[in-house]
Amino acid sequence: MKWRDLQQVFNDLFPYLRLDVESGHKSFIDRPLSALSRLTVPNSFDIVPDMTVDELEMAFQYEMGLPCRVLRRSGYTWLETAYTRRWSLERQNDKGAELSRDLR
Repeated sequence: MKWRDLQQVFNDLFPYLRLDVESGHKSFIDRPLSALSRLTVPNSFDIVPDMTVDELEMAFQYEMGLPCRVLRRSGYTWLETAYTRRWSLERQNDKGAELSRDLR
């Protein structure tokens, strides 16, 4: 699976959240996850709606060796979730939908 594919699956589950790799290089999005990992043997894990942003980012870091961050949509802007990192992914997504409701 490539990073771009993972982003799409994540976005299908949480349309008002975005998963970004913390690399600064856009070329990373077309590379397989195994090539991006800093671990010799990356582990897989489940992403569930009640998982917090903090738990998800830590799982990517420690299980897959991929530093990433979750952003929440607010209108036409993507906001970092630093102050709400203890919110669940579902709550973050709901808040993003609420903040973007008038744009539809």
